[in-house]
Amino acid sequence: MPEQIYILIEQIDPNPYQTRFEDNQERINTIALSIAQDGLLQPPTVRSVDGRYQLAFGHTRTAGWKLCNWVQVGNTDGVAPELIAAVEKSDIDFSKMPAFPAEIDDEKMFRHAVTENAQRADLSAIEEATAMKKAMEEFKYTSDQAGALFGKSGATVRGKVRRAHCTYCDGKGSDLQFEWVKSPLGTSYRIPLSHTSCKQSVLSLSR
Repeated sequence: MPEQIYILIEQIDPNPYQTRFEDNQERINTIALSIAQDGLLQPPTVRSVDGRYQLAFGHTRTAGWKLCNWVQVGNTDGVAPELIAAVEKSDIDFSKMPAFPAEIDDEKMFRHAVTENAQRADLSAIEEATAMKKAMEEFKYTSDQAGALFGKSGATVRGKVRRAHCTYCDGKGSDLQFEWVKSPLGTSYRIPLSHTSCKQSVLSLSR
């Protein structure tokens, strides 16, 4: 077991293979309150890169710790009163976070990000498809290998990866005409009128 270290929070970067686009602020608030009241019961694992540290996993715990630090230095606007009170009562210095350093290669970092996100039910279809696409393109996984990692069939992976590009159809800097297309998941995408296949992909999106 590696020895625990303390790292200045401004030196901690997210996992470069984190595919989640948005954080669940309510969950972060809950984790922050728990940290302020009871401390960080399970410090995250990090790797050292160019004098800084990248999270292998523990994204939400780190966000909660940073929120506690934000409150501790006097930023309380919009923060729940119970969290403010818990931070004020705590004797923890939130400017430094405990963590376990480890030697981790890029593929392991990617797998850690996938595993961490898989434990949360709110990962969107686009976020999942983007991660699958990265597995196949950057780490040369077959669709079956990616499926084993995500708990899906190879055919499901292939279908989701074909849709992953839809997120990026914003057409910035072009003269194309667009329409907003709402997926069955409730998310709207700005799609070029000429991209019929992309429109059909959005309309068929499912978790």
